[in-house]
Amino acid sequence: MELKINVNGTVVAATEVEGHIYINTTPHSINCLDGNGNLVILPPCGTLVNARSVQEVVGSIDEISLVKTRFEADTKADEFLSALKSVSSKAVVIGSIIAAQAYPGRVFGLCPVPGYERVAPAEKRMRLDQFVTYYFFILRGITNVVSLFLA
Repeated sequence: MELKINVNGTVVAATEVEGHIYINTTPHSINCLDGNGNLVILPPCGTLVNARSVQEVVGSIDEISLVKTRFEADTKADEFLSALKSVSSKAVVIGSIIAAQAYPGRVFGLCPVPGYERVAPAEKRMRLDQFVTYYFFILRGITNVVSLFLA
């Protein structure tokens, strides 16, 4: 079921499936399968969650630089996510893998349905019961944010 959520005066699209609310912060619709194998299309919410990449030189091979890339939050997107959490704290916010890295535990990446891993984007089907996250895990009901990468 499609929903509209007011986030600080901006109305964003959301989708409720099997008691869960999903908000798609990518610029395109996402084809998913629900728990019964039915097609569910998550429309873009209307607000993009972006991040910027920053490269840090960590070494070299002769004159070739080796870099580590990290993704930094965008102020406008960060404000949107904070406002969204205050309105709909249990919503699953879906974004790109880059956004999931820039906003750990707040934005989640998609996992393909088995059998749809290597198909054209129009044919791809994504899961609604499993998502990619970075630095975030749940242990015995306690939510922890942990850095998995050491400097």
